[in-house]
Amino acid sequence: MRFTLAAPLAALALSASAAPAVVARSSTSGCTVSLASTMTTPASPAENILMKTMIKWNNSTSGSGFSSSYCDWSNTTRAPFSVFFYADTIPDYETTDELAAVLDTWVGTWLVSSNSTPASGRPGDYNVTAVTCV
Repeated sequence: MRFTLAAPLAALALSASAAPAVVARSSTSGCTVSLASTMTTPASPAENILMKTMIKWNNSTSGSGFSSSYCDWSNTTRAPFSVFFYADTIPDYETTDELAAVLDTWVGTWLVSSNSTPASGRPGDYNVTAVTCV
């Protein structure tokens, strides 16, 4: 009898990438970025939100090296979508005021598109509707 693990392992890898891990934090301060999808059922929302948020942060701060551990991605798999930025993790942006100075400029913009109109296509786009800091 012969067993093949390739298909089950590939399925496991895909399911693991769909919902990024959430790490328990000692601090609960930070900012939530609320997102509204242009699609009723967007394709791969967690992956798209994660990657595009990291790119948008790097573009907004002229930085690089943004880590997925800087945020809580648990609300990226289904609507209502949001990303929580921890205030105690991002170098040079360790307070809610410092985070808000960057994130508040995102309100009314698109996560995927850098234009004033949303990106089209199957994944859709996400409008940044609000930033709330605690």
